Amino acid sequence: MKRHTIITVIVGATIGAAVLFMVQRFILSPSTETTLLQISNEFNRQCPMMVDKITRFDNTSVNNHEFRFSYTILNAVKDSVDTLQLRHYLEPVVRQGITNNARIEFLRQNRIIISCLYKDKNGIKLTEIKVATAQ
Repeated sequence: MKRHTIITVIVGATIGAAVLFMVQRFILSPSTETTLLQISNEFNRQCPMMVDKITRFDNTSVNNHEFRFSYTILNAVKDSVDTLQLRHYLEPVVRQGITNNARIEFLRQNRIIISCLYKDKNGIKLTEIKVATAQ
């Protein structure tokens, strides 16, 4: 075969493979990112929501393979909070919640990192806890 024909076959096969990949990913089934955005929207329709007397669940967001839950601790001000102690208290609570929450099964199945961001009443970050959900 001539060099021009070989290059044409290689380029054609590469384009064909790329088109097949795109059809499978975006047309045949929703992408993980699309599904994550749908889950986030479902949660956000219920927000803001009080978790307990001092904690408000504000919203969720998606960034690549990370799903973030944002909370506000309504009686906290960053300067008066021991953030290490807060993290020490919250981390096992977050891990337990992730393990037992049926609503986030898709996140666990797809190895999505779950992040819980806690802010004070002024919107200043107190701590963030990230949990890898790989099974």
